Amino acid sequence: MFKLACSILHYDIIGYVYEDAIKNIAKLGYEGIEMHLPPPPHREEKAPVKRLLKRLGLVPATVNCQRWDWAHDNPERVKGTIESFQNTVLLAEYLEAKRVLTETGSIPKGMKAVQASKMAAENIATACDFASEHGIETVLLESVPPPFNYIVDNSKKFLSFRKLAGVSNLYANVDASNYLMAGDDPSKALEALGSLVRGIHIKDGTSKGGNWTPIGEGEVDWRTFLATAKKIGYHDWLVSEYEGALTGKYYVDPEKASQDTIKYVKKILKEI
Repeated sequence: MFKLACSILHYDIIGYVYEDAIKNIAKLGYEGIEMHLPPPPHREEKAPVKRLLKRLGLVPATVNCQRWDWAHDNPERVKGTIESFQNTVLLAEYLEAKRVLTETGSIPKGMKAVQASKMAAENIATACDFASEHGIETVLLESVPPPFNYIVDNSKKFLSFRKLAGVSNLYANVDASNYLMAGDDPSKALEALGSLVRGIHIKDGTSKGGNWTPIGEGEVDWRTFLATAKKIGYHDWLVSEYEGALTGKYYVDPEKASQDTIKYVKKILKEI
């Protein structure tokens, strides 16, 4: 059975208070949450977050690292990313979350794609080892589509990057709209990645890069996508995420986005 979680990201976009976002996600009926480190000055305060999640009956589905300079010619930026990832892992360990998520980041100006891939793969491999040492055996890598010039932006590049990194606990987080924008058919990407799919984002959009939409208003064939996820044996978290607010074309209300998505997905899940 699929489990429904919600990302705190679209609450961040409008500056929603961290604790209030967590409470709203629970109120709307989600079982889990995709979260990140608490914002400053409370970054080290893990206990209040754990107590709040427990009181609300909300499971930490994923803890998301928010720095992605895995390849950069400035060592301090790489160091900052590594430290952020390690703190993300430590929070996941403390909350007893089973997954952490990261992205490769963009190819730095003046650096060739091959060089950037090699550098990011080496750093992410070390990060995956750190995660494993702390009991986190699922490190999710999200692909981010053009025009953002990411090192990994589609399913083929993910497979090549995973091979380059050479670690067994690096898996794909399939964000349906991101894959669509990168030229993948999201359902076929699920089939191609198979057992390497350990995370799914429910976020809609169009094939034109950067044009995210409210759920059901984009080009993702959600019935086929969710049926395919079921077919490949994925029965883990489906994480609601909304970035339509970033386009300037759609509403900015994160509560509405979370509510609309959970209703939309539950309806399809009853039909497939």
